[in-house]
Amino acid sequence: MKSVYFISIFLLWGCKKPPLGKVVPLDYHEDLTPYRIKLSDPLPFSKSDLPLMLSSPLANNEISVSPENERIEEICLQIAQKNQELIKDNSYRTSGYKIQIFSGKREQAEEVLKEAMKNYSHLKPEIRYEQPNFKVKIGNFLTRLEAHQVYTMLSSEFPQSFIVKDEIIVYLEDYKRE
Repeated sequence: MKSVYFISIFLLWGCKKPPLGKVVPLDYHEDLTPYRIKLSDPLPFSKSDLPLMLSSPLANNEISVSPENERIEEICLQIAQKNQELIKDNSYRTSGYKIQIFSGKREQAEEVLKEAMKNYSHLKPEIRYEQPNFKVKIGNFLTRLEAHQVYTMLSSEFPQSFIVKDEIIVYLEDYKRE
């Protein structure tokens, strides 16, 4: 009987997991601030220099480059020209977010639209028919964070409102450089 007892203890001791490493206490904190890069000025140039930096050096024949780089520069110029064609009337369409403040019958949607136009005309409210309802949406936001900031203001006035992913129109005058 003693031999079975010792064998079982030996087997249990042999099945014990080995320690994986140094045990770190739960209240361990490490300060890495001395190792972070400190930038005195995030931009080494002024914002007025930005258009000069973005202009193409090949357009002015200022530098000579390899044929591969010339081809890349041609493609970049073609893309820039297509982007200029897409941007008509200082606006363009892209994926973004809107706040849907109503969905229902046409008459009710028109009333909600009038109320939104009266109080929030700067957010460009609009009405659309998406089967089977008329939906009133407000705002053109590039990020969900921007939409959420306005949503918190609107949620008390429009309790059924929520943020939706939608195609938006970005007006360039809203994003002018300073």
